[in-house]
Amino acid sequence: MILTGCGGVLASDPDDTAFDDAGRDVPELTQTPGAVAGSGPSDIDGDDNATSATGTDASGDASPKATLTPVPTTPPTATPTITPTPTITPTPTITPTPTPELFPPVALTRHLKSTVGDEAIATLGADTDGRVIAVEILTDWADIPGDLSVNDDSGVLWRPDEAGTWTLDYRLLDNDGLRTEASVELRSTYPFRPDAVVAMGDSVASGHGLELPDYLELDRCWRDADEAYPRQVYDLLVAEGEIDAADGEFGLVACSGYFTNDLYDKPVTGGLDPDRTNADGDEIARTQLEWAILANPRIITLTIAANDTGFVGPQRLYVQTSDGVELDRDQVDRRLTVIRNDLAFVLDELVAATDATIYMTDYYNPTAENPQGIEGCRDACFAANAADVVAGMNETIHDLADDYGSRVELVEIHDLFIGHHAPNGLGPDQYREAGFGLIGELLNATDVAGIQPYCARGETTGDPWMNAIDCVHPNRTGTTVIAETVVAAILD
Repeated sequence: MILTGCGGVLASDPDDTAFDDAGRDVPELTQTPGAVAGSGPSDIDGDDNATSATGTDASGDASPKATLTPVPTTPPTATPTITPTPTITPTPTITPTPTPELFPPVALTRHLKSTVGDEAIATLGADTDGRVIAVEILTDWADIPGDLSVNDDSGVLWRPDEAGTWTLDYRLLDNDGLRTEASVELRSTYPFRPDAVVAMGDSVASGHGLELPDYLELDRCWRDADEAYPRQVYDLLVAEGEIDAADGEFGLVACSGYFTNDLYDKPVTGGLDPDRTNADGDEIARTQLEWAILANPRIITLTIAANDTGFVGPQRLYVQTSDGVELDRDQVDRRLTVIRNDLAFVLDELVAATDATIYMTDYYNPTAENPQGIEGCRDACFAANAADVVAGMNETIHDLADDYGSRVELVEIHDLFIGHHAPNGLGPDQYREAGFGLIGELLNATDVAGIQPYCARGETTGDPWMNAIDCVHPNRTGTTVIAETVVAAILD
């Protein structure tokens, strides 16, 4: 085969026909590893080593067909599988055995009530998860009257020998070593008398002036045992069936001239049987407060405080000024403070040591519309000042009553006496101011002279409910009005 140039053609060669005849299927040749890239099926330069298309070498011997070894395909790089980081299983926590909750002992008793001379028992505490093993009394034993003891079962035994209320502080100890501190109110009274009335107070409660012999001082307390307003209260309650007539008891211990502190400082006779006399039949004197506590009645009536204000001898409430006299309001305020303190003590004791309901009245203003007054302050001057003093006293009484709830009932009588003030009084004005002379001395008018400033100067106005001798104490009509008002409060 002759290659004649780029533009020539291949000349016919007999071997070409032989090639065509040898077979139409020519195997696909592949490049032998190491072969020069670009070498073809013939040697262009006519090299003796070249092989022909027929697969024979130059000598004409047939040689095997060259097999081109395929270039190995580089396998794809395998994507590495990321092995997940193993989860660390936590070491299981060992759950401790729970410790049972411990509870301290519990106080059971807050109040212990007894009657004087009788025994009262109560359990002070208990323990929900064990037992109380000890009770320690924290209050000084000497402060509790009567016999007091505790036992191993946390019980307390008390046998009081007087009436009153005390606080007992104590500590409970249980078997787990836990403690609880608490207190119990110890309260004792004398036997209750459900059909008894005891009357406490001053001259308004005692019935001062309702009997003429009172002015002869035959009874230093100026008591009217039949007409005093508390006695009328008792009689009206019997009539209403509120008190059993067969079992009813009345004790009038009120005393004219008493200050509030006298209720617990000054002894008087009176009270209820069988406590009024000793073994020899002599009357026993006790304070009004002691009589009321000893009786422990259903009802106590109380009217007190007017004497504390300086009502008798009002001249002491005034101070001299360049223009005459004026009310010493600082002194009045000091007196009202004393009333508040003393009356609070009395009410505390009655509430603590009795089962009674206390019916406490306020006061009317006895001053006439045109009062005699005192020198330098008469008529309107004296009337205005007297009204201020009475108003301050009543405000003090009202405020105290509110502090005791249902145990102290306020009975308001002040407004009932408006228009029923003091009359002109007995005898001429000038004699009354001087104390009535010889007649005044016979009638103990030295006291009358001290309170005559409240009488009318000149003509009497209105419809007086004050008696004409002293002008400050209610007459029978005024006394009955007070009694009916108190009864209405009791029945309400």
